Formats: sequence, structure tokens, C-alpha cells
Amino acid sequence: MLKVAIAGCANVGKTTLFNLLTGKKNKIGNWEGVTVDISNATMLFSKEIQIFDLPGIKSIFSKNQSLDQLAASSFILEHKLDLIVNVVTVENLTRDLKLSIELYETGIPVLIILIDHNEKLYEDSKLDFLNCEVLHINFTKKGIIGTIINRIKYHCTNNNHQGALESYLPYCKLMKYPIDNTCNTIESIKAFTQSEDNHAKIQTLRNEFIGTTLKKVKLKQSGRKDFSNAIDSIIMNRFLAVPIFILVISLILCMTIVGGDIFKAIFENFVDMFVIEPVTNFLNEVGAPNFISNIYKFGIGSGIRIVASFIPLLLILYTALGLVDESGYMTRVSIIMDRLASKVGLSGKAIIPLIVGFGCNVPAIMGTRIIENEKQRLLTIILIPFMSCGARLTVFALFSSAFFPKSAAIVICCLYFFSIFLATVVALTLQPYFKENNQTYLSNSILPKYKIPRVSNVFKHSINKIKHFILETSTTITIMSVILYLLASIPSNITNLKLNEIGINEASENSLLVAFSKKFSYIFEPIGIDSENWPATVSLLTGVIAKEVVAANLITLYKIKEKSDVDPRELVQKYFHYDTNAFAYLLFVLIYFPCITVFSVMRKEAGIKVAVYSSIFYTVFAYIIAATFYKISFYTNHSIILSMLILSILLSFTAYLLRFVFSLKTPPIKPL
Repeated sequence: MLKVAIAGCANVGKTTLFNLLTGKKNKIGNWEGVTVDISNATMLFSKEIQIFDLPGIKSIFSKNQSLDQLAASSFILEHKLDLIVNVVTVENLTRDLKLSIELYETGIPVLIILIDHNEKLYEDSKLDFLNCEVLHINFTKKGIIGTIINRIKYHCTNNNHQGALESYLPYCKLMKYPIDNTCNTIESIKAFTQSEDNHAKIQTLRNEFIGTTLKKVKLKQSGRKDFSNAIDSIIMNRFLAVPIFILVISLILCMTIVGGDIFKAIFENFVDMFVIEPVTNFLNEVGAPNFISNIYKFGIGSGIRIVASFIPLLLILYTALGLVDESGYMTRVSIIMDRLASKVGLSGKAIIPLIVGFGCNVPAIMGTRIIENEKQRLLTIILIPFMSCGARLTVFALFSSAFFPKSAAIVICCLYFFSIFLATVVALTLQPYFKENNQTYLSNSILPKYKIPRVSNVFKHSINKIKHFILETSTTITIMSVILYLLASIPSNITNLKLNEIGINEASENSLLVAFSKKFSYIFEPIGIDSENWPATVSLLTGVIAKEVVAANLITLYKIKEKSDVDPRELVQKYFHYDTNAFAYLLFVLIYFPCITVFSVMRKEAGIKVAVYSSIFYTVFAYIIAATFYKISFYTNHSIILSMLILSILLSFTAYLLRFVFSLKTPPIKPL
């Protein structure tokens, strides 16, 4: 099997090329950190060639590398590759060609792919770089992928590789390396270029070579840069940047809530008409036992209906975030928030994973690999579960539509921004433990150009996420619905069970589920859940599996308890007596233990101790926040706004007090 690696700086189009060469659908975006792991697949029309998509790197030999960059560098240096496909862009040729020189000096054949999305930038000029073949391409041009595939095949199968470093002495003279003909080997070049004493000299020589090379390349002046600068003068204005960011997040949430609420009923009615009712009627007509038809209707059917109601909500959220991804705004957000993030011990690069966490915490935690500093990366991982994911949104949507129908979007926006506030409070508190003396800033980062998002591409990735949600979640929710229905139908004294009599009418206060739940309900009394509201307790316990299960199980259990199929919003209103009861419940859901998948990824990325201690902290912190809010509400006449204001002030004061205590240097313990 021939091995071909696609390498290049971040955000140059490596994954786009990988998808086109292999037919895969890996995530792409217009910001650094989309690819944080090495993907591989067989190239189209060639089973003997395996393509590897590497994370973006600036330099192979840099010491300050993040985990994803280290993985890419190690792969290039340690694996026997037959070809490196180096992706560079017209907009950032000077930066990209520095990496091209390093790749060339490994001795591995290099094929350079020069991406020019706007061919008007290039005027009858070719890039002649060393003796590497350079393909000047535009992905929108027909037949270009076939050309790239043919050139990859040629370089992999041709013994006399064009692009391989074969004649060392002429190359050393070309680059002005002080290496004579007595040591003209790749090893001597590596020894010279990797020496710390020669670092400044090497950078100067390479910059001179690249400058000389680019003088021969004619580029047209374009108004695109002026256009980007004009937008940035507004979006990145020191006074407008943060308000615009808040406005963007608010618009995404409002679109999600309003749009999801409009289409929710359509999806639910569709499932009722074509999934639940026909099968239930068929089972009744053929004389199926009562417990079978009820298990299907209130267990399987209810689970399918709940999953369907979540689809429009999550589809709008994923599509909106995808449009922001492709526009080029994400990198600008990281720079905008860089200085603010540094105040709480974070890097500006942490902002992107935190924003991705609004969609799902799992890829967000994996995305922290772009952060070079290990302390900042660890702190970011701890903070990401505070970002309310799409699964929690399903719970917020249910409660907000029941208690705050006219201001549902505003309430949910407040919960999201409160999650950001909590993350800030925790970061401030823990800053003494994660303090970094050599703080770096992103003000000199290269900004990607603004792009008009490809709606079809964004929608395609959103559909794939929804498919994943349906396949993964529908099974969990449906199985949980069936199990909960059976437990609600089985009497606590199991010896009295009659299988043929299991049905909705047998779900009573004497069931096994109710007896178990009431024993645990007293734990949640401080956050406003009484023993009569035992379904809320069960839903929280099952929410450890997946947060979308909380809303699903709550609806299922209320229907079982009421022995009827009524509007879930009416049932929520009935058992949560005040708005503040419901809001305290939402605060607990917002913060407590992340789902099992998030816990597993956290364990993989940060270690078992961090995963366990953090999960315990989230749950205890959630309990304290929800209980404090609920207690405060008694003194504010159940005013949510006033209670939240007082809670926020208390949290801020506590955070600064704890930060002061933690920052005190205690003398080390001397051994006896």
C-alpha cells in the first residue's frame, strides 16, 4: 500500500482536497482547528494508494506545538511516505512556502497544490519552486480532481521522483546553506537546519529565497482584501466587536427556538399519523395482547415522536453554526476575545472550541488539541461542558414553551449566556492553578478571507449530524421509553405481576418505578422537586446517558402518571408549581454531569482523574446553584430576573474571594 500525506498550514483546504480525492465527508470549515486528528482513506480509482489528511502545521520542527501539530509532524518524520501533497494558497504564499521548504528537506517527494479560488488573482504566471511540480488549481473547475489523481499516481509509481531532494550540493548552494561537498547528505542538512544556533540565520535565508521566488510571480491586485478590511473595520472594532458577537449568538438561538417551534408540530403530527396510529390500530385489530399495543404506543411510538420533535430544532442550530463556520467569522471571534480570555487564563484559541461546544461538547473537547499550552488546554476542557449543547436545548425548549411562551427565545438566550458567565467564574477561580507567565496573543494571526458560505455544503453536513443524532439517540430514547413504561407498569410487589394485564391503566403509584423514584426525590427537594414530581427525578438520573433523554423521559413519565396522552407543556406546568421551580430545574440540567460520551472523551483527552473530579464538581456545583436560586426566589416573590441578579452577584463575589485564597502561596511541606 502506497502512502500519501496531505500536509499544509491550517485552513488552506487540506480536508476539502481529502474529501474530493477519497469521496469522504469529513468536517470542513473556515477556521483553524477543524481537523485535529489524522484521517485516512483509499484514493478514488486507486485501491493501492492510501491518503492521509493531517492537521494543519506551521513548522515540522517547532518546539511549541499543540497536540494536533505534534501528531502531524511525527507522522511525516516517522512514517515511510511515498509522497507528500503540500497544499498552499495564493493569499498566504510566503507563510505556506516556509513549510514547503521543510517538507522538501525531508527527502520525501513533494507535490505542491496551489489553490487559487479566484483565478483573476493570477496573471499568466507560474510558480517555479525548487524542482517540485506545482499544480495551480481551482476546486470549482471541472476535471481538476482527475488531474490531481493522475499526478499523484505518477509520483507514487515513478522511480525518478520529481520533487524529491536528490542533488544536495546544488540545493545547498541555492539556499545558501554553508554545507560543502564533503557532507552533502539529507542528515547534514537536517543537522544544520535543526540547530538552535542557526535558527535565525536559517529563517533569514529561507525568507530571502522565498522573496526571490515570488518576485517572478505576477499577481493581480484585487479588491477582495479591501472588502475584507472594510468588514473587519466594523466587526473587529474595539467597541463593536463584543456586542456584535453577542448579537450573532442571540440571533442563532432565536432562529433556532422560533423556527424549531414552528416545525415541531408538523413532525409530531407526521409521526402520529404515519407511525403510531396505523401500527396501534393494526395491533388492536389482530387482537394483540394489551401490553404489546401499549408498549408500542407509549414506549416505542412515544420515543419516535419525541426524537422527531427534536429534529427541526437541532437542524436549524447546526445549520446556523455551520454558516458561521464557513464565513470566516470564527477565527475573528478568537482574536476578538483573545485579550478577554487571557484575563481568565485562557488562550484566544480556546474560544473556538468553546463556541463549538454550543453544538456538541464532544468535538469541542477534541478541538482543544489546537491549543499549544497544556495548562490552558486542560482548563479549556474543564470549561467546555458548561457550554450548553444542542441536547440540553431540547429540555430548555420544552420548559420555555410551557412557562414562557411569549419570551421563550429570550429565556433560552439568558440560559446560554449564563452558562458563559459560569464558565468565566470557574476560570477566574481556577486561574491561580493554571496561570501561565508567558502569555501569547493572537493579534498577529493570519485571518482567513471572508467567504460566502456554501449553503448546500453546510446543509449536507447538518443533515449528516441529524442522521447521527437519529441513529444514536433514537435507539437510546426508544429503549429508555420502553423500560420506563414497563417499570411504571410493574407493581412494587413483583409477585402480584400479571403479564397480560401490563398496560397504561396499571401504571400506578404502587409501581416499581414510582417506589424507587420517591426514595430519591427528597434529595432534590432543595431545588424545588417534591415527591409528587418523581418523573423529574427519574429524568435527571437517566440524563447521565444523554441529555436529550431528560426531556424525552419527562414527557413519557408524565403521560404514564396521568394515564393519558395530553400536551406535555400542560403536564410540565402542573408539576412545576412556579416559574422559579422550573427555572431551578433548568439550571441544574444546564450544569450537572455531562453525558457518558462527553465523559469518555474527557477521560481520553485529559485523563481519568480530571474526568472524574470534573464530573463530580459539575454535579455538586449544579446542585448548589439550583438550590441557591430556588432559595433566593422565596425572598424575591418568585422573580426570576431579580433572583438571577442576586445569584450572579453572589457568584462573582465568591469567585474573587476564592481566587484570592487560592493565589496565596503556601510553603512546601518539608519531609520528616
